[in-house]
Amino acid sequence: MQTLQAGGARVFRLARLAVAAALAGCTTVQPPTKGDPLEGLNRTIFTVNDKLDQYALKPVAKGYVFITPQPVRDSVTNFFSNIGDVYIAANNLLQLKITDGVEDIMRIVINTVFGVGGLFDVATLAKLPKHDNDLGLTLGHYGVPAGPYLVLPLFGPSTLRDAVGFESAECKRRAGRGRARQVFVHA
Repeated sequence: MQTLQAGGARVFRLARLAVAAALAGCTTVQPPTKGDPLEGLNRTIFTVNDKLDQYALKPVAKGYVFITPQPVRDSVTNFFSNIGDVYIAANNLLQLKITDGVEDIMRIVINTVFGVGGLFDVATLAKLPKHDNDLGLTLGHYGVPAGPYLVLPLFGPSTLRDAVGFESAECKRRAGRGRARQVFVHA
């Protein structure tokens, strides 16, 4: 039993050492510049995102595409897109784009009622336009500056302003529009 505990402690120490070495690589980045004050952080997060995509997300995405039939994938995309339309409608209304906001609300109602909870995109068949809007655009509409370039963990490039609403916007956009890890599906 003590051998197992000693071996586990040794593995834990090696893992801590590997993490410390990886983080030490972050300290060799050039000092920030006026044009990109977060360059060191951005480069580090980009590298982590790239490796995570390569070794974890790409195989999962390929497996999902392999085992899930296209009609099921389309329904999943439509379902999350329908949920995302709530967010888009709210941002259109906040920007006083009343027509777009009402069209988005109509999309939600039609897809929820006639599209079996949003599994089918009946609103597109009814020629209702699909809008794209998010909190970053709403903040920009009211004069909030974009801020510095920022690479977000798992989500990729953005600006500080867009990062404020990234969680719901990016999840909606990537899951709801079927663009999540689309690069890997075709790779």
